[in-house]
Amino acid sequence: MNSVIDQAHPLVNNFDFSIPRQKLDEEINKKLHKLAKTVKIQGFRPGKVPLSVIKNRYGNEAKFEAVEKLAKEVIDDKLKNTKLASQVSYSEAGDNSNNDKDYQYRARYEVYPDFEIDFNKCSKVKNPSIEINDLAINQMIDWLKIIYGEEIKSVDHLIAGGDRIVIDLVMHSQEKDSEGNLEKLLELKNYNFVVPIYKPQNYLDFPADALLGKKADEEVTWMHNYQKDFTNPIIAGKKITLVAKIHEVHHRKTLTDEVLYEKLGLKTKSDDDRKEDIKIQIINQLEKKQKNVLLSRMIKSLIAAHKFEIPPSVLESELIKIGKDLKIHPTLLRNSQEKKHQQLWERFNERGKINASTSIIWLKISDLLPEKVKNEEVLEQIKVISQEFDNPGEVYKNLVKDQQTLMRAYEEVFQDKAINWLKDKMKIEDEKVEFAEFMIG
Repeated sequence: MNSVIDQAHPLVNNFDFSIPRQKLDEEINKKLHKLAKTVKIQGFRPGKVPLSVIKNRYGNEAKFEAVEKLAKEVIDDKLKNTKLASQVSYSEAGDNSNNDKDYQYRARYEVYPDFEIDFNKCSKVKNPSIEINDLAINQMIDWLKIIYGEEIKSVDHLIAGGDRIVIDLVMHSQEKDSEGNLEKLLELKNYNFVVPIYKPQNYLDFPADALLGKKADEEVTWMHNYQKDFTNPIIAGKKITLVAKIHEVHHRKTLTDEVLYEKLGLKTKSDDDRKEDIKIQIINQLEKKQKNVLLSRMIKSLIAAHKFEIPPSVLESELIKIGKDLKIHPTLLRNSQEKKHQQLWERFNERGKINASTSIIWLKISDLLPEKVKNEEVLEQIKVISQEFDNPGEVYKNLVKDQQTLMRAYEEVFQDKAINWLKDKMKIEDEKVEFAEFMIG
């Protein structure tokens, strides 16, 4: 068997292989004989159907299964040490009608890029550092008073942080369509979200501060410049006009200290103990968010420092995921001749490359990580997850049987190991961040 590189893409390979005609015929006959013992055909007793009748009716099916079985054996042996980026496909190579020659096939497969991570090339990564002082604890208490408060629908209430609102939102570009109207990029009907309490302009897909102080039945128009690396490729890098029609405003009645402490199970404790308990909650939440932010920044630094090819199937998979979220199929944009679709395709494709590069870097980290995830570590993490519930003992017994929870626990353990390993390899510097901006905004 000879491997042949597909010149269309450096990570796409072909190799030709053959299946001896006699071996294939034997496999086909074996399947037909097996089928003859069980198949039911009108006019024949079970197990007494002539082989010629079986072959006439099921011959093509038997050949397909035989080829699939023998081809899989060849392919698995050939690529047993190859890190595949896609399923292997194969097809007939040439004319297989000559009874004197073996059957000829060509397999196509994709591999992941082979490159070495050079941590010296990576830029410094900023690790958010937040001081948990009395101000932070009081901000958290104020936030909890709102979050745990009773939700009330109001007509006259002016929108403030912590309110849940329902709007129709339309986003326009600054380019005009053929009729002279601003091009509509996105339209969301009955969009339901909670306005953040702090730094609302940094929280949503659009800057929510424009809605503060407004009320139900009002319409608000404002503009915003989206960064080029914004997650939604439809509006990334564009100056957008946003129009929001406010339908409903639900504000929360702020709880008193006494009611909040009762809800948190802290009513019988002293003020110092209450603050200490809330501080522990803050630290637990803070650690989770810090890890996620740091890890995200590490991955971005690694991607920026390394150039590598992306397997076509990996990129296509990411494009389909993005398209599913945005209800746009990438093929429609890719094949369109319209200028606006071509421009959108460029941004769409760029976002897909970022996501695909992230998955490739993660795979590389997984290969390099010296300490692998152990089963007992996953079970220990499930115990931690169980503590989020009222009856952790019983919950644990159920969670260890749940595949989604097992996967979540595995990923959390793996991420912790990855972060600790990357911290030793990469240049990290602390970045002081305000508590309210980081945790609540």
